Order: sequence, then C-alpha cells, then structure tokens
Amino acid sequence: MPVLGFAFAQFERDNEYQIGLALALTEDAPMKALLVSLTFFVALLIPSSVLTAQVAGSGSMVAPGSIRGIEGKPFSADVINQLSRVLADGNRIDQETQGKMYRDSQGRIRGENEVFFSNGEKHLFISITDPSQGVTISLDPSRKTARINHHPIPGERPMPPPPPPPPVTAVPKQSHRSEQLGHMMIEGFDAVGTKWTDTVPANVIGNAQPLVSVTETWRSPELHEVLVVKNSDPQNGENVRKLVNIQRGEPDPALFQVPADYTVTDVPAPR
Repeated sequence: MPVLGFAFAQFERDNEYQIGLALALTEDAPMKALLVSLTFFVALLIPSSVLTAQVAGSGSMVAPGSIRGIEGKPFSADVINQLSRVLADGNRIDQETQGKMYRDSQGRIRGENEVFFSNGEKHLFISITDPSQGVTISLDPSRKTARINHHPIPGERPMPPPPPPPPVTAVPKQSHRSEQLGHMMIEGFDAVGTKWTDTVPANVIGNAQPLVSVTETWRSPELHEVLVVKNSDPQNGENVRKLVNIQRGEPDPALFQVPADYTVTDVPAPR
C-alpha cells in the first residue's frame, strides 16, 4: 500500500541554494519521489547538469548526469523531521520521525529515514549516493533488498541533447520575496539564515484568500549543508527538519556498501 513520507532536499544551482519538500511516495520496496519546490508553490523543480543534489535523512533524488558530491567535508548527524497540520474539522496531526545522515570525504552520502505507514507503523528506508561511481542505492532493511540505479558520470560520455522546452503558457503572477536573517550558532556551527515568503494571489487556484507560505533555512558554510529548515504552509501545515548531534569525521566505510545478504536489483544508466 502506498504511503507518504516527508523529507527536505537541498539543491545548489549557480551558487544559489533552493530548498524543496520531498514527498516520498513508497510502494513496495523502492522509494519513488516527487520534488515539489516551495519557492514556486507547487512548481516542479528539475535539476540540470550543473545541479548538486543532496538529501538529508531521505532517499536521494538526482537527475541522470547530475550527481556531484561535496568532498572533504565528512560528518555524521541525527535528523529530526516534524510535521504539524490542523485539519478542516479541527483535528490535528502531529508526527515526528527520526533519521541519520552520513557524508564521507569522497562526497558519498547515506541517509536513513523513517516513513509512516497507513497503519501508524514506522518503517526505515535507507539511501546511498556515490558520485564517484555514478550510482544511487535504495535499501529496504525489512525485506533485505537493494535497488542500484546507475547514472552517467559527468564527463564520461556526451550527454544527449535536452528535450525541447514546453510551450509557453500564461502563469498567474505570484509574489516571491527573500530576506537575509543573519548568523546563528546551531550545534556548534555558524549558520546563515534566509527566509523566503511566497504568496499565491486570491482566485488563482480557486482560493478565496491569498495563500502565503514561509520557508526559513539555516545553512552552514563550513559543512555546505542546511542544518535547519522550517516551512509553514496553509495547505500542508508546518514542517521542520533539523540536524542534531553533528559530529565531524569519517563515517564507517561499510555504511556506503550494500550488505552481503541483500537481494540486489541493478538498474542500468539510461542510454
């Protein structure tokens, strides 16, 4: 049965950082993900060949040919994801999931993320991104299965030409505003804060009043990682993701390998 989980993803594009909300739709063993950009309400954020993708405490989401790692900045951390939502009937949903994130000096990333199933149980899903090998790996510990997706390594062979752009259509005007929040110490690291406020005007999607969503991020220049993300949205409630217990140093190399007793499915790189 498909279930919905939440995780935040960080993307770097032309030195500009954007934060998206990863809606991880899990069905059977592999995790499938849609990346919904909070910057443009529900506009799909498609990474390009210059994009660096990282996922903290969740499945990796990378486009073919876009895998790049952050080298020389190894660390380990616990990840806390919190969701609060008030329903139309006054009922309230409060969920908290735990995860872990590991990054080694090669830029490999391991994320461990809990996902709520419809029966209220939490299940652990693990992802590994190895930029040097051009692979992303999804692990399901409950079934002891691994799915290895191969991606073209940048520079290894020419990338196919991109598809033609879709026809230009009129887009309702939306307000997008950013604000610098200065510096704050988080878990012993200096973090730079930014707040984005996005407003969808009334009557754009049938909304009687403007829809205002606010996203606040605190990023460590030292680790090249977002330490705290807070998002408040009238449709999705409040979401918080934060890294805690951050430890510098090399994680165990075994964390980036598929366990020997797992059943492996290999998915070749697209041609």
